[in-house]
Amino acid sequence: MEENKNEILEEGTTPSDEVTETVEEAVTEETSQMIEDAVTDEENTEELEEALFVEDSSEAEKYIDVKLLIAENAALKKANKIMKGVLTTLAALVIAALVIFAGFKVYKAVYNPYNHMGYYNISGMTLEDVAEMNDMTVEEIIAELNLPKDIKADTYYDVIEYLVPVSTMAEMYGADVETIKSAFQLGDHITADSTWGEALDSMPLSVYFGDDEVLAEVIEEYNLGDNITGETLWGEIRPTINKIDYERHLAEQATDVTEAE
Repeated sequence: MEENKNEILEEGTTPSDEVTETVEEAVTEETSQMIEDAVTDEENTEELEEALFVEDSSEAEKYIDVKLLIAENAALKKANKIMKGVLTTLAALVIAALVIFAGFKVYKAVYNPYNHMGYYNISGMTLEDVAEMNDMTVEEIIAELNLPKDIKADTYYDVIEYLVPVSTMAEMYGADVETIKSAFQLGDHITADSTWGEALDSMPLSVYFGDDEVLAEVIEEYNLGDNITGETLWGEIRPTINKIDYERHLAEQATDVTEAE
């Protein structure tokens, strides 16, 4: 035993050193194999993950494409439906505007504003009727009386007098405008261009009727009230009197028709 021990010592080694070397070799070999296996596994894992990623990505991409196509198609359909609705609405509005415009043109062509000034058509005649009775044209009467240029042939004859300018009426009386205003006590706002209807409305009843007894009879006949005096302006009672006169006119016409039957 002692000899063997010495032999080992002579070789410069010890039992512990030998074991250590053996263990280290085994560990080193095993570690290298583990590292190699790990590297191999890692490469395989990366390849697998890459393959799976490509495959999954390909499938996901296909799925997303289909989903996007469906969504885009639905969006286009919705947009087309909305646009169709907008176009339909716009078309309806355009048609409505054209109808209104056409109706307005017809209304404007037929409507006569001068027949809606509060003067009633008691005579039953128009400007055209008066022109024919006097062997004149409508244009000639308009020029002679300086009537508004846009006056129509179907304007009531009863309205014509009230549309004549004060300046023209003054010429008929053989006087100037200021003389007429003073004589008839017309309002300060009346000018040469004012209509005779406006001038009359600014005239006191004492001047308009020219007699207190006549004024009293008018007040009683039309039941105008005790507050009406000679200082009251004609324009204040004219609508009431004109309306009553027109109603009486219609009643007389109805009576005449009944008697004729």
